[in-house]
Amino acid sequence: MNNFENVEKKEIETDIMRYKNNSLSFLLCVIAIVCNVAMFLSLYSNTACTPNFQLGIDLLVNVIFLLSCFLAAEKLKTYNVSWSYVAFAIAGIEILRIFWIPTMYLKSGLEDPLKGLNAGQFTFIVIMMVIAAVSLVGAGIITLIKAKRLNAHLKRIEEGK
Repeated sequence: MNNFENVEKKEIETDIMRYKNNSLSFLLCVIAIVCNVAMFLSLYSNTACTPNFQLGIDLLVNVIFLLSCFLAAEKLKTYNVSWSYVAFAIAGIEILRIFWIPTMYLKSGLEDPLKGLNAGQFTFIVIMMVIAAVSLVGAGIITLIKAKRLNAHLKRIEEGK
């Protein structure tokens, strides 16, 4: 009888998912946004990083990243499977961004400490970007797993009618 109760409890928990948001994926996307803001503030408040065209482009990319993360958070909250893949793509772009502006300013800082990032600043920025990417991947995976479980449950309900 205990096994039957466990199966029934799991079915009830899955049925509740129809009315409850995917708050863990939402939270992970918010963590990605917070980490990106911390990276943004660290990089752009550094007066040694002289503004140039590439930094302007990165600013635009950063704004698009933040808006995309927020939209992904809202979509993943409703178990939207296609946005799981969008979250993976955003995470990939975040990893690729490490090799652009932060690396450029690290090289400048190694050549002239007054014109770029030092190793500590670069490490902080990279850690923030990696945490953001990992959070987005986690949000996407969690949404895929929960959406699969919910869709299977809804299919069983539909077949039962």
